[in-house]
Order: sequence, then structure tokens, then C-alpha cells
Amino acid sequence: MQSELFQNFIDSISTLTSEQRDILNNSLLSTQIEVTEVVETTDSEPVYSESIPNNDNATPDVEKSILAQFAENPRCPKCKSHSVGRWGIRNGRQRYHCKTCDSTFNAFSGTPLARLRHPEKWNKYLAGMTHSMVLRPAAAENAIDLKTAFRWRCIFW
Repeated sequence: MQSELFQNFIDSISTLTSEQRDILNNSLLSTQIEVTEVVETTDSEPVYSESIPNNDNATPDVEKSILAQFAENPRCPKCKSHSVGRWGIRNGRQRYHCKTCDSTFNAFSGTPLARLRHPEKWNKYLAGMTHSMVLRPAAAENAIDLKTAFRWRCIFW
């Protein structure tokens, strides 16, 4: 079920190249679930709950994976030309300049992720959605607004 949800997420980002989808798929499939014992019941069986890993090493970084893949083979989102050059850094992301159509862009330009904020929270949010977390708890756990959680769900799923 988990890999099926990841595949739905990857398919929903239709504007990414097949190479970017492969990197995203590989990084997301390595997400792990930690099972912890939280409550002992009066029955003989304890109750277990799933928790989202807080360790950044266990959770792949979606943003860094996409940026690294794009940097290997940059391509203009407007004219699809590979004739591009680096054009400075804006908000921590490398910008590029197309020599064919004279436009500037970054790795997320022309994708559903283009204007999303808080990329440091994407991983934890995706892990929560993968584990069937509903919007209010997902928003509270990631310290984002309920409207933001709703919009992210529409984009990521």
C-alpha cells in the first residue's frame, strides 16, 4: 500500500522528466516506519502505534533529490532546450538562463512544486500522508496552516 501511494504521488507530478521521477521514486521508497509501544491495555496484547521518523537521515530529502537530478541535465521548461547556463542563486536554489529563449528558471519552474514554500517540511508531510494521516493532525505536526496542508494534499496526491 505504501509503495502504491508513493507511485500515485510520483504519477501526479506529470511535468517532471522520467529521470526526475526515478530519483524521486527511489528516495521516497526508502522511507521507513518506526513502530513503538505506547499503551498497555488490560488485554494481553499491547497497543502499537506508527510514528513518523524524525531522523532526517531516515527520511529522504525530496527537494535535494530533484535539485541534484536537474543539475546533472538542466533543460528549459519553456522551449525544452539544453542550451542553458547557470544564472545565480535565489533563495538557496540555483537559477538557470536559457540561451535559446532568454528565460530564467530553476529546477522547479514549470512543475506543480514551483511556488510551494517550506520545502524542509515536505518530507515529514509526505510521510504523514503516506501513513493515512488526516489534514488537521498533519498540519499540527508539521506546524503549517490547515489551508496549506489541504493545498499540499491536492498537489502531492
